[in-house]
Amino acid sequence: MYLHGGPGGTLGAGGYRERFDPGRFRLIGLDQRGCGRSLPHVTAPGYDLGAHTTGALIGDLELLREHLGIERWLLNGVSWGSTLAVAYAQAHPERVLGVVLMAVTTTGRFCVDWITETVGAIFPEAWDRLAGHAERAGIGYRRGQGRLVEAYARLLRDPDAAVRDAASRVWVRWEDEHISIGSGGLPLRWQWAQRAGLISPAFVEAEPREAARLRLASPGALVLPYPLGDVDGKDTLLNVTREPGRSSLLEPDMDALAPFGAEPWRVIEKVPVRLRRLDCVWPPDRPAPTMVKVDVQGFELSVLRGFGSLLDGVCCVEVEAVIYPLYRGQPTLTDMTAFMRGRGFGLVRLATVGLYGGCELIEFNSFWIRKTCCDSDEARLWRAINNVGDQRRIVSLGY
Repeated sequence: MYLHGGPGGTLGAGGYRERFDPGRFRLIGLDQRGCGRSLPHVTAPGYDLGAHTTGALIGDLELLREHLGIERWLLNGVSWGSTLAVAYAQAHPERVLGVVLMAVTTTGRFCVDWITETVGAIFPEAWDRLAGHAERAGIGYRRGQGRLVEAYARLLRDPDAAVRDAASRVWVRWEDEHISIGSGGLPLRWQWAQRAGLISPAFVEAEPREAARLRLASPGALVLPYPLGDVDGKDTLLNVTREPGRSSLLEPDMDALAPFGAEPWRVIEKVPVRLRRLDCVWPPDRPAPTMVKVDVQGFELSVLRGFGSLLDGVCCVEVEAVIYPLYRGQPTLTDMTAFMRGRGFGLVRLATVGLYGGCELIEFNSFWIRKTCCDSDEARLWRAINNVGDQRRIVSLGY
C-alpha cells in the first residue's frame, strides 16, 4: 500500500509503481481524501477541511483494505505518508506485515514548525513571500506573533473562494521551492540542470489541474495544455483505466495483458479529446526543443510524428517502447527504430522498466541521439544525466 505525501499530495502519474516488481507485489495506490482523483475534491463547493484528520484517513485505509479483501499488507509511506503509515500501524498492528518509510517525518509540532518557519532561514525570499501573503490577508497575523501554519489554516477555510485559492497557490509555491524532490514535473536528475541554467524546460500536460500545478512548480516554463498526436484537430477518445497511469488514447489489449493481470488496464471511462500536433502549437518565437522525453502509454510514435520539422532540431530523445504490444495498434520497438533511424537518430541505450508478471521484459525506456550531434554540448549533458555511455565507444567495442 503506497501512501503519498502532503497532506494534499497525489499519486501523480503513478511513478511510485516503478519502485516495485509487479510480479512479486500487488501494488495499491490511493489518492487520499480530497486529493488527486478522489471525490469529492477539496476544491468542490462547501468542502469541509475539518474532515481531514489522521483518524479519518486511517479509517479510509481500513475501508479500502476490507473492500479489497486484504488480510495484511505492507505499507510504503513517503513524507506525510510516512506519518500516516506509522499511525495506521499503531492503530491496526495486526493488519501490517511491515513498514517502509521514505523522507520520514512525524508531523509533530517541531517538524511542522521547521518546514513552515525555521527553514525560512535557508530560503529567505520564498519564506518572505509566504509570510507576507498571510500578513496582507487581514487576519491579524504578524511574524513572530503567531504560527504561520495556523494563519494558513484560517485562510484555507475562509468562506471566500478567492481567498482560499490565493492562499493555496502561495502555499503550493512555497512547498515546491523548499521540499520539491521531483514531483513538480522535472525528474530529480534534471532539476540541478535547470537550477544551473543549463536547460529551459517545457511541459505538455492535457489535464487542466496538472497543467496548473506545473506552472506553479516551474515558474517561467512553457506548459502546453494539449493532448498530442500526428493529426491536428482530430477528435478521439481517451481510455481512462482503473489504474490511471495506464490510461491511453489506444485501447488496452486485454487478451495480451491477461497473463500479467489485466485489471489495472480495464477501461472505466472514455473521455472525448481533441489532438494537436506539436508543430501547430509550439510558439513560433521559441527555439525548437533539443532534448525530448515522451511517455504517453503506447501513443509515443504518433506524438513524435506530430513534431514535424521541429524534430529536425532535436538532438536527444528518451521514449518508451515495447517489444510486444500492450494496446491495440501500439507500435513496437521495431516500428520506433525504423522511424527514428529515418529521422537521423541512433539507439544508444535500452533501460527496462521492470518485469511483467515477474518473468518477462516487454517495456523499455529507449534513448536516441541524432548521429550528427553526438559531440555537441547538449548530447554530452544528456548522456551524463541519463547515464548513457559514449556512442563511439559502444560501436568500437562491437557491443
